[in-house]
Amino acid sequence: LGKPAVLQISHAIEDEYLARAASGLVFGSFQLERFYRASERRWRELARTAELAVAVADFASVRRPEAAPSEVPLELRQPLAREWTLIIDAPGACACLAAWEQPRQAEVPDRERRFETMWSFEPEVVRVAGEVCAELLWTLAPEIARRLPEPRSDAALGSDELRFASALAQRIVGYLGARVA
Repeated sequence: LGKPAVLQISHAIEDEYLARAASGLVFGSFQLERFYRASERRWRELARTAELAVAVADFASVRRPEAAPSEVPLELRQPLAREWTLIIDAPGACACLAAWEQPRQAEVPDRERRFETMWSFEPEVVRVAGEVCAELLWTLAPEIARRLPEPRSDAALGSDELRFASALAQRIVGYLGARVA
């Protein structure tokens, strides 16, 4: 998908989470700090109700600003530096998005960048993605990793998760449809 479509899917996931005012974990990887800064206001809103919100990018150092996501630096040589990741794991709201940037796009204008993209609302998939992020945090920023919420054990798709998944799917289609129109 092109960057505008991935951005619309990200916004749909974030907005559906915000509509539910859930707690839990919110994790995002942004590749570059400037991409995070472009979304920082939105992410401050996500952090307001999250038990823990973390943004990973090429930040200069670990920061824990008040009323904002924790910022964790990622070196550009690390594999995650090519990815756009969003994970929301909260009671009644779970989703993840992983978008791997296709190589050799240095000369492509920002809006024309392309990503191999997948997303899921399945709690088991979201939990595995969260575990991968937790491992990364224990390596990059143990002081942040200590604040990770306990993993939820309910891997089944309950009625709250089903309502979230349904509403999220409708929001994604609506956002992508508005982009096309």
